[in-house]
Amino acid sequence: MSTQLSDNLSRDKIGQLLSVVGSKPAQDTVEVQAADFDWHRPRCFTDDQLETLNNLTKQIADAIADKFNYFFQGNFDVTISSTRLYFAGELTGELLAGAKNSYYLAFGPDQEHMCGFLGIPQQTTTSWLTLLLGDSSSEKDSTNGLSQLEESLLLDLAIAVIKAIANTMKGSQNLQPAKTLAKAQLPIELQGIEEICKIDLIFKKADNESSSEAYFIVPCSLLSPIVGKKSRAGSNLSAADTSKAILAHLQQVPVSVTVRLARTMVSFEEIMSLRPCDILLLNKHIEEPIELIVEDQTIFRGRPAQCAGKKAVVITESLKHNTNNPKTQQIPQVKTQNVNEPAETLTTKKELEYVKSS
Repeated sequence: MSTQLSDNLSRDKIGQLLSVVGSKPAQDTVEVQAADFDWHRPRCFTDDQLETLNNLTKQIADAIADKFNYFFQGNFDVTISSTRLYFAGELTGELLAGAKNSYYLAFGPDQEHMCGFLGIPQQTTTSWLTLLLGDSSSEKDSTNGLSQLEESLLLDLAIAVIKAIANTMKGSQNLQPAKTLAKAQLPIELQGIEEICKIDLIFKKADNESSSEAYFIVPCSLLSPIVGKKSRAGSNLSAADTSKAILAHLQQVPVSVTVRLARTMVSFEEIMSLRPCDILLLNKHIEEPIELIVEDQTIFRGRPAQCAGKKAVVITESLKHNTNNPKTQQIPQVKTQNVNEPAETLTTKKELEYVKSS
């Protein structure tokens, strides 16, 4: 290392340079509290819509309780234990695990288009029939199937539950129960990523300490108009309209444009010796254009100017139409609009002298 270089690169100067180009920000030791996010649960409803849904389920529970009070001639309390959203594929496995000896009654806008169902587990079937028949004979025979009378009574109860749900969901389609019960298999096929709502019910008679459980499955699409979720705009657009909308959106996306005057290479020693009023010689002649760069690609060339009291660039060449063609598109004239003063080329010196700091 030369003496001059040793003098210029003092320990303090090297420290200053390293502090600028080699320093790293201090590691953030502040712990950020973040709630776990379950990616397996759909997020089709907002918090306000979920609150509306919870209020709706409470009304459904009260309507079902009225039906049971009529059937059992007693005071029944029906409550909602949980309301959860699922993707159909995930929910299917959970339901099939408890499908053995369970009974189901499907419902939908008509008999050909069933979309949801009521699920009645085996223990609940036994409990309800015991209350209706006044003995425990059903408990012994439930695993072997129900008699015609027992199945008819269970169907009547299930239909009453479906009607209570339909009457409460007034903003939805008219729901009709199926004509027969299904046993040990789901009455409808749940499709892959369809968003499904599972609502769990608890039934308890006032003079009985035991309780029973049931649930019903309803697609979120059926609940959407009730909870105030509007249908997605443009869902019925044609492919051409969709493409047009996407292009219109892309045209409004902000893009960062970098204006590059020129570049040069200097030694480490020269960097450390720079002072105010020093001049760096660049690798371009004064007549050469500057570059406009987007995503590391030069798409325009132009000359520096000023307009409305700000630095500006007058575009003289366009490279965006054919980047592989060396013959660039020339722009003979550039018009400015809505400015207070015309664009003027910045004056520059044709010769630069190196000014050495004292």
